[in-house]
Amino acid sequence: IDDPKQSQQWATKLFILCLTISSTFIYNLSSIIGRNDIGKLFLMTDLTKYIIPPENGFLPRMVVLLRDFMLVNPDNFKDYFIDKLKDVDEGAAEGIQKYFSDFDVFGLPVAYYIRLKIL
Repeated sequence: IDDPKQSQQWATKLFILCLTISSTFIYNLSSIIGRNDIGKLFLMTDLTKYIIPPENGFLPRMVVLLRDFMLVNPDNFKDYFIDKLKDVDEGAAEGIQKYFSDFDVFGLPVAYYIRLKIL
């Protein structure tokens, strides 16, 4: 979706199409949640108003993947993600919880960090 050769309108249409035909939406981001990520999350929650299913309908399950996570693992990655999201923008956190009430968050450590722990 972040193709520099395509327009924002093209990216938005592609994103809506992907959300409507997917059973799972994986949001892959760096372990540090930044303003750019918040903008994409806002776009995602804003676009859901165009695809909100009727009762008993369907919206894809969201999985957030925090890659290159080097901190001590929190007790609950979902709570950690929501807390960090609230630190940057509380509205985005509320939107995610509203439209994707059933989502998971997983942390993947840096491969080099895993290797050091093994040695």
